[in-house]
Amino acid sequence: MPSSPPPAPQGSRRQPHPLRDALAEVSDQFHAVLIDCPPSLGALSASALSAASHAVIVVEPSALGLRGIGAVADLVDDVWDTHNPELDLAGVIVNKVPPVSSEADRRYEELTRIVGKKAVWQPAIPLRVIVNQAIGERCPIHSYGARSADVSGGFDKLWARCAASP
Repeated sequence: MPSSPPPAPQGSRRQPHPLRDALAEVSDQFHAVLIDCPPSLGALSASALSAASHAVIVVEPSALGLRGIGAVADLVDDVWDTHNPELDLAGVIVNKVPPVSSEADRRYEELTRIVGKKAVWQPAIPLRVIVNQAIGERCPIHSYGARSADVSGGFDKLWARCAASP
């Protein structure tokens, strides 16, 4: 599959279905398929949402992190209206939460006012250096044992919630 779709004819809306079609051929071989999108709202994100049954927004508790929440929700609504009426905005995961930060606390409260307290999944993922180390070393976070226990435990709880979704 090409990395970018061909240009859409002028005046038409692109139908972002190639990913959905490709996943339909293999999805029965997996319990779940996670599609991680870059923090942009272009054709790749629309294609991923078109192929998804559920969307989870991941956000950092910062002014910059919250700035895009409305635009992401609007994209989810647009894809729901035009390409995927089965799409469900399942919730919001808060990532990279510093251990002590009044700014992060304020932004977390702001997030709950924007999306509602029930939409914010628990636990929030704490900001830890071990995550960057795992990424740099290309190792699973669980392989770091006690050094990553709070992060890997949080991921496990969030995965359980994802896996429980129909």
